Amino acid sequence: MKILELYSKRSEQHRQLHNALERKSRRYSFVRLLIALVIIVMLFFGLWDLDHIKLWILGLCGLAVIVFLCVAKLHDGVIQESRRHKLLLKINQEAGFRLERKWDVIPTAVIPQDIADRQVACDLDLFHIEENRASLVRLLARPQTTIGQAVLYDWLLNPADPQTIRERQAAVQELAPMLTWRQEFELAGQKLYEKPHDPEPFLKWAEDEPWLVKRSWLIWTARVVPFVTFTLIVLNIVGLLPAITWIATAVASLIFTSAWGGKTRSILGSVDWSSRSFSVYANLFKAVTETAFDSRALKLLKKSMEAEGLAADRQMRRLNRINAYAEARYYMIHFLLQAFFFWDFHVLNALERWQSKAGKSARKWLRALGELEALNVLSGLGHDHPSWAVPKIRNGDNPRLQAEGIGHPLLHPDNCTLNNVSVGPRGTFLLITGSNMSGKSTLLRALGVNAVLAQAGGPVCAKSFEMSSLVLGSSFRIHDVLEDGVSYFMAELLRLKEIVTRARISRKNKERTVLFLLDEILLGTNVTERQVAVRRVIKYLMAHGSIGAIATHDLSLADAEDLSEACRPFYFTESFTDSESGSRMTFDYKLRPGVSPTVNAIKLLEIIGLDAS
Repeated sequence: MKILELYSKRSEQHRQLHNALERKSRRYSFVRLLIALVIIVMLFFGLWDLDHIKLWILGLCGLAVIVFLCVAKLHDGVIQESRRHKLLLKINQEAGFRLERKWDVIPTAVIPQDIADRQVACDLDLFHIEENRASLVRLLARPQTTIGQAVLYDWLLNPADPQTIRERQAAVQELAPMLTWRQEFELAGQKLYEKPHDPEPFLKWAEDEPWLVKRSWLIWTARVVPFVTFTLIVLNIVGLLPAITWIATAVASLIFTSAWGGKTRSILGSVDWSSRSFSVYANLFKAVTETAFDSRALKLLKKSMEAEGLAADRQMRRLNRINAYAEARYYMIHFLLQAFFFWDFHVLNALERWQSKAGKSARKWLRALGELEALNVLSGLGHDHPSWAVPKIRNGDNPRLQAEGIGHPLLHPDNCTLNNVSVGPRGTFLLITGSNMSGKSTLLRALGVNAVLAQAGGPVCAKSFEMSSLVLGSSFRIHDVLEDGVSYFMAELLRLKEIVTRARISRKNKERTVLFLLDEILLGTNVTERQVAVRRVIKYLMAHGSIGAIATHDLSLADAEDLSEACRPFYFTESFTDSESGSRMTFDYKLRPGVSPTVNAIKLLEIIGLDAS
């Protein structure tokens, strides 16, 4: 695989560079140690005789200190570059793991429980994070920020409108070949994943009403009093006024500060602390704002990362400079600065001007950053699978899903059998039959997962893929709830109720058509009642305009009078090979028109050593 070879090559390049820089770092460490020893020796001989201090030795010692600091700075640069290549090595290795579907070594993500527990997510393996367990989010590269993760999960669970999907597709196609930029962008966010920062305290301040601005008399006092004080000092120096005049003004300034300075210092402290949690996003902002894009979605996202005509990273640099002035309160000189200049009031005034001009845009910057991260993740999927299709999203009232050469995205490409599938129009449904393990459930999941990817704006595992705007309703993995007294059958009924209710509402409000994917439903009751109930569910869904597919072992559904005209039957089959070691069952996972002519339950009993008689 050419893509896999590319990642292997890049991994090896970064490994070699990392190793070379590690060797260089060790040499710098030795030089720093040597210089430190020389400094100690020079100090010893320079100060050996305190009555005859050797100034020339101390001068050389000072020069050695300067050299030590320069070497230390160079060493820090080497350490940072070494760490950079180590992380890029990890990024390329993980990309190779995803390409080969090595689920046991692909890093897991932290998924909020309310998202991971959603029925469609469980049915389609969207968010499984257990080791060795395949899932869509583990196939996708991991967003580094919490906002990026939230945006991606929202896109996967809530399909976009056709126009938005097309704009995302254009952005994904533009980003896909920009491998180096995408990896550098991911690298810029590594610190945020290793140590997540909560930007909410800063955003709360940025969006609040300023405190000092509403007290303009405080601002003018902070401007006028220092001018008066220094005027009195000058008049005292030239002999026109006694010193007591400016001393009294300075004392009055301190009294004024004690009355209002507490609130000022409190705001400065909270802003300084919270802005540190936000400033870590600056490198990500910079990576975006310094790049030229062509697609409309990317241009709009880049434009969203501005305020007052300045890019978000430049606005962050302005904020950091103001906060640097605020740090004067940690030093002894702060007493004089506050007494003569009302220092904290001027710094807070500068902060609140930034808050008024740029602060209201901060949340918008983060949202745009999260969307760009999600696009970056989807574009990685397109880059790694160049044969995957860009889906066509249809408009109109005739819902369909048509796929040529569709496969399951989580399967290794070498082991993924492709099939042609068409779901719809209204008034029809697919009936998928076949023996155990033949591929029925996998096909339904392939339809569902690819529909999720398509409506998120990503590529799909198919040669061609076309679909209307649809909302998924699935029933695969049902569990009883012992503590709530809910049996398996009741749990499945509740799930089916959600789907049929959604179908009714969608039809009534002319919303997205429901695409139902049902796998062996209503197993928790007797055969006779089950056949009646399944037919009723299917008829109800079709009566309310839904389209979909159902996988079942119940071949009688194909012959049911009330479903025969709507039913489009397809099946999977298997073959058996007898040998001295016993029977061996194989599958080709090819979808064929018609109803399954074979069963294999009894044969499976024989294969595992149970007496079929």
